[in-house]
Amino acid sequence: MGIPKKLSYITAAEYLEGERGSEIKHEYVDGEVYAMAGATVRHYRLVKQIGNTLDRHLQESDCEVFTVDMKTKANEYIYYYPDVVVTCEELSEEQDYIDQPRFIIEVLSPSTAAKDKREKLIAYKSIESLQEYAIVWQDEMRIELHRRQNGGWLTVFYTQPEDEVEFASIDFQTTAAEIYRHTTFEQ
Repeated sequence: MGIPKKLSYITAAEYLEGERGSEIKHEYVDGEVYAMAGATVRHYRLVKQIGNTLDRHLQESDCEVFTVDMKTKANEYIYYYPDVVVTCEELSEEQDYIDQPRFIIEVLSPSTAAKDKREKLIAYKSIESLQEYAIVWQDEMRIELHRRQNGGWLTVFYTQPEDEVEFASIDFQTTAAEIYRHTTFEQ
């Protein structure tokens, strides 16, 4: 992902209306609109692998996986496009954002890493329905999982291929190696 470009102040309603006809995706944070940049092959492969794996796991459930192109509402002033989002809410065919995410995953890009690890972490943790938020590095095997637990948040790291990764919010277990199945790292 490239550096986001700041546009101008608008209301959330204006943002949502503008996104419906836009060929370029934008995120919205407190009146500011930021154009989204493209992704690398490594980023795309990780998102695709995670999305496909979760989709297979959830195909018999009431939950649904969305990747890249579905906005998620953090609150009335913040809308993001997570790399992967799982929701178990009933959605209408015309709905253009997710209101009640259960699980969100962001794959880090050099240009978005700080935002994903700070700004989005804070915003996502404020979503009442959200049970887990995972941050997946693309340049090394590293998964940082934040799980809502006992009125607070527990953070777990997975860094080894054999690490058993658990996404409790959707009753799913896999290995870190499986998440990174189609990803190679430079020596």
